[in-house]
Amino acid sequence: MEYTCLWKFNKKWDSDEDDSPKRDLHSILCIAEIISRFDVIAIQEVKDNIRALRYTLKVLGKNWSLILTDVNKGKVGNGERMAYLFDTRRAQLSGLAGELVVPEEWDNDIPDNALSKQFVRSPYAVSFQSNQHTFILVTLQILYGKSPSSRI
Repeated sequence: MEYTCLWKFNKKWDSDEDDSPKRDLHSILCIAEIISRFDVIAIQEVKDNIRALRYTLKVLGKNWSLILTDVNKGKVGNGERMAYLFDTRRAQLSGLAGELVVPEEWDNDIPDNALSKQFVRSPYAVSFQSNQHTFILVTLQILYGKSPSSRI
């Protein structure tokens, strides 16, 4: 499944055969129904145009909110970002949100190119609070590789 299609859509109720993307308003409603079953979800590969994502939030209702990264530029970034959608009745932001990066001072302790080969984009961590519990979620994309040796 190509996740980027999730947040691009045309404004028709049903897509025609020659439409691109195929996502339509009916699909957005189905996706929103699935999202509504969760308190917090992480979404990867959100393109820079978040029109469909904002429409999905409207469908979910006034109790839903989002937090997202800036758009990643360059070839690896592919004009994408990461996001969390959350039901504010069940979880609230607790103050921490940031992309995880390794300090330059640690470069000597890490094998050459190890991090550039591990993460496609910087991992995104956000802290939430629900009742008396605080938790941090991290969403990230790793290079999985096409063979077992490339996954080491």
